[in-house]
Amino acid sequence: MTAFIVGDPIWIENSARPVKRDYLKILDAVYDLRAADQEWLTGVLRATNAAIGRGCGAYAFYYDVAADFTRLYVQSPVFLDCPSGFLEACMSAAPEVGSELIRAAFLGAACRSFSDAKASLGLVEPSEAERIVQAASGLVDQFVVNAWETPGHGTAVLLLAEKRMPFPRRNAAIMTKVSRHIAAGRRLREFVQRGAGVVSVDADAVLTPEGKVLHAEPNSAGKLERSQLSEAVRVLAESRQSLAKSDPEAVVRLWTALVQGQWSLVSSVDTDGKRFMVARRNAPSFRDPAALTREERHLAVLFAAGHPGKLVAYELGLAPSTVSQRLKSVLRKLKLRSLAELVQILGP
Repeated sequence: MTAFIVGDPIWIENSARPVKRDYLKILDAVYDLRAADQEWLTGVLRATNAAIGRGCGAYAFYYDVAADFTRLYVQSPVFLDCPSGFLEACMSAAPEVGSELIRAAFLGAACRSFSDAKASLGLVEPSEAERIVQAASGLVDQFVVNAWETPGHGTAVLLLAEKRMPFPRRNAAIMTKVSRHIAAGRRLREFVQRGAGVVSVDADAVLTPEGKVLHAEPNSAGKLERSQLSEAVRVLAESRQSLAKSDPEAVVRLWTALVQGQWSLVSSVDTDGKRFMVARRNAPSFRDPAALTREERHLAVLFAAGHPGKLVAYELGLAPSTVSQRLKSVLRKLKLRSLAELVQILGP
């Protein structure tokens, strides 16, 4: 067996049908730090299905993939409006999942259809696992949203489709950015669950929606960093107020997953009903093979997973020129000649 399901699945039926696409609802669900794991997954799944679902059902789970792609661990799965018998079919198909299917689902672009992912690896015929699921559901494709925190470890949201098709280009462009928020949100939740407590209390900084710093932990943010946080909060608040209804995609483009590659911004409401923005340090990292700076480590792990420069710039909230300069520094320090070598050394 190469696929293992860990934890009891949750099965949800008769969910509310989408009225209009609202990508901001996904981000609101992503930064709900108080929900239990499957409750959090359910919120993210509902919002994603409402935004881009095909009306055929969807499911989500945490995953861990072995370095050689021979084992997949599916944790805390949630199924939403899936066809009758779909869960049982997935359980039956698990022993038949091979490394080629694991590679197709969890290696490559953050948003693509499963059929396109297979084609990129030269896989044409359906595997036995796919035949089992297709026979039970009548559905032949899935849109995959892969939000990894480190290569081989992350959150997957999959939306069922009635025919083979590419991930719609416009949806893929915005959902690729959303996937970085999903990764940042889960990483931040894991940090809180390890003992950091309630995020609104133990925050590195607390700001008003207008960007005024009300509180900052000693040594957590200098004068320049506080100024950067204030500006980010102010821009986010203004854009959300003016564009939330008319152009929610524009708000997502402005709301970077991290500010200056360091902080996640989370909306928080206190007991008096007042709303604040909370900043927490939440940068991605990996075991450092050389004397890279903290900022260079953050950037290296994103490039190592194959993300293009524009997406790295979005996640870290940096200018593309800054990202380019840091990448050159990383390659120089690691004595590498190309980005391809970086992916080979640090990637999945």
